[in-house]
Amino acid sequence: MNNKLEALLSRHIRRLEKDMAGRELDNPFHAQLNEVDAKNIASLREARIPEYGDHMEMDNNLEMFEFSDLSEEVRGYNQWPRDPALDSDIGGHH
Repeated sequence: MNNKLEALLSRHIRRLEKDMAGRELDNPFHAQLNEVDAKNIASLREARIPEYGDHMEMDNNLEMFEFSDLSEEVRGYNQWPRDPALDSDIGGHH
């Protein structure tokens, strides 16, 4: 594993841990999010990119959008191409 990939994995793990720590434990929706994030953290610690199929029945192994930077580093391409409209100055947003 290269240094860049290790850094990306660590950054995602820290982000997810921070998200989980900021959620209300008695909120059922937050509990579901924490379950998903805990599974994603386990995958990341194994250096595996989390897939939607880890959390729901799917006919494919589509890697999750929020980890597209990992997909690009590992596979050399991003399966979730950026929307060119997001790069324009329309509405003053970038």
